[in-house]
Amino acid sequence: MKHYAIVVSLCSQMELLGVSHNAYSLNILINCCWQLGRIDFGFSVLGKC
Repeated sequence: MKHYAIVVSLCSQMELLGVSHNAYSLNILINCCWQLGRIDFGFSVLGKC
């Protein structure tokens, strides 16, 4: 559906609530950052792994 910004927002809300991410959700977040043209954020997420 290409709602990449919503996914990034949802992941940040999950982090604020203390919900932990797994490798699958982090991969989705990195792909969304790529699609939004924010490669720097994608590498930042990769660093969290």
